[in-house]
Amino acid sequence: MNPNEWCEYVGDEKYILKLLLSVLSVSVKTMEIVRNLPRLDFID
Repeated sequence: MNPNEWCEYVGDEKYILKLLLSVLSVSVKTMEIVRNLPRLDFID
């Protein structure tokens, strides 16, 4: 289905934009969490 048609089907013309912003937000939050994890040192 065409994304523009999906927006009409859902009834929200900004649906795709909101979805994209949600994905970006999750990505940024994930990077913050990963960056704050303690470093693991492996011994050979």
